[in-house]
Amino acid sequence: TRLTGRYMDFVLYPFSFREYLEYLGFKPDFYLTESVANTKNHLSDYIKKGGFPEALKIGERFLLRLYDDIINKDILARYGVRYIKALKELGKFVLSNFSSEISYNSLREFLKVKSVHTVKNYLGYLENAYLVFLIEKFSYSIKDRTKAPRKIYLVDTGIGNLGFRFTEDKGKFIENLVAIELKREKEKNPLLEIYDWKSYSGKEVDFVLKEDRKILSLLQVSYDITNPKTRGREISALLKASAELKCKNLILINWDYEGKEEIKGEKIHFLPLWKWLLNHGVR
Repeated sequence: TRLTGRYMDFVLYPFSFREYLEYLGFKPDFYLTESVANTKNHLSDYIKKGGFPEALKIGERFLLRLYDDIINKDILARYGVRYIKALKELGKFVLSNFSSEISYNSLREFLKVKSVHTVKNYLGYLENAYLVFLIEKFSYSIKDRTKAPRKIYLVDTGIGNLGFRFTEDKGKFIENLVAIELKREKEKNPLLEIYDWKSYSGKEVDFVLKEDRKILSLLQVSYDITNPKTRGREISALLKASAELKCKNLILINWDYEGKEEIKGEKIHFLPLWKWLLNHGVR
């Protein structure tokens, strides 16, 4: 408190994918097929292991210890949590439900606690301990944003593998990874605002990037868009959000397809996840 107004703080995240490749001593070449294949293999490993330097040296044992320390030392001991079982259940819930929409009321019922404020406080503890972060639903109304369900993400995908493996739901992992990269970008540009968007009919776009009063871009994330039904759903949501939010910069991040297509008068940029990450989250 004595330093109030006389310091600046910086959030240091685990390794980004670019930093992870530097740690490995690997320099990707965008134009060589073999290099691109190796880059994608490294990306799969990165998602599984995460970006904590200690975890890359020690392995999953470090992540297990880190998670246990966050729950027991950074939260339970620090805040004097009353409902210890509920807090631990919330931690387990997050490990298995990241990249998902949550509501305080549904969590209150799941944890069997009486007050929504308890749920808000416990989620706040998880955020303050840098285990998770929340992204609000986009709305021009602050009141509506406050009331709407939010999406929850882990600060590192390696921690997510403590709940279930990358092979079980690749879509959740790559969406979480994009969310982390956007949070990292926000540290460089505090004016950047990150939301997700959902229409009244249930169409959803994973990320809306806004700065001041301008919607910069709409980002949709999907592991595999070779299935026509999946592809159609993701594109339909982008087009709906584009019309409602008056944004023409539409990006669909996926595992390995790259291209530009004009669909119903709108141009959509398809970008492989590895390339998007190595371009520092090009918008």
